[in-house]
Amino acid sequence: LLIETDRARGQLGDAGRTSGWWRQEDLLADADLETAEGWLRAALEESPASIVDLWGLGKLLFWQARYSEALYPVQRLSELTPGDFRVHFFRSKLHALTGAESAAQEAFESYERGLRRAEIDERVRVEREALLQQLPGGAR
Repeated sequence: LLIETDRARGQLGDAGRTSGWWRQEDLLADADLETAEGWLRAALEESPASIVDLWGLGKLLFWQARYSEALYPVQRLSELTPGDFRVHFFRSKLHALTGAESAAQEAFESYERGLRRAEIDERVRVEREALLQQLPGGAR
């Protein structure tokens, strides 16, 4: 949630992750981050394939500039949800931040393929619905 809020405020740079509005306003102390991380790790021990918890842990570690550590949950997400192009973008960003340029490029290419596929799927869905509307007695 904090990441999404900061994205909307335009504070996604490295400085924003360490000194974002939520830190400036003392909304989240280091102890809170440790508690959140502990909860996420405990949840993943119980349910290692939890998409929500993997996203949460990956974002939490990313937000703290712990890029190498964030790679594990994000890589796991890419295995569990290969069709989610957003995961590949996130993975690309993490690889780039850790200096793994070839892995970053591969992940970005996966992101682009997934994004194109999602755009095509959406276009087909819209066109199909439009065609159904034109048929006599079609879906309304």
